Amino acid sequence: MLGIIFEIMALWLTKEKNIRILSMVAAPFWLAYNLANSAYGSVVGNVFVIISIIVAMARLDFKKKTE
Repeated sequence: MLGIIFEIMALWLTKEKNIRILSMVAAPFWLAYNLANSAYGSVVGNVFVIISIIVAMARLDFKKKTE
């Protein structure tokens, strides 16, 4: 339930940084849900989503702070 709430809230936002943050909060909930329901294809997709968000945050959010 929390995963879908955070995802819906992220879709309403306009700032990309906030969308990435809320999506990162929602991703572990979806991962746990998919593991509990043995949806292993979705688990792989969730892992890719988490890695993608981490890479995007490292490139776009954390890089700006150091410059």
